[in-house]
Amino acid sequence: MPQQMIGRRASEPIRLPLARRLATAVARLPGAVFRWYVAQQTRLALARLDDRLLRDIGVSREQAADEASQSFWRVGDGLPRDWR
Repeated sequence: MPQQMIGRRASEPIRLPLARRLATAVARLPGAVFRWYVAQQTRLALARLDDRLLRDIGVSREQAADEASQSFWRVGDGLPRDWR
């Protein structure tokens, strides 16, 4: 017999206490800042590549400019946007 949940519906998400959510957010912050920094530095390096090097890695000047113009907090999964 399945256990019944008392006090909330099964479709409602479980809410963690505010202090725990804040602690989790603070603990994740250094990793997020590091990923933002790496993304920004990588985009700056990509923007500095000449056309020969861009061709060598299979990236057009337009793709490089598009990636370099992204905000630092937009960290992707490393796949091209048109991958799927």
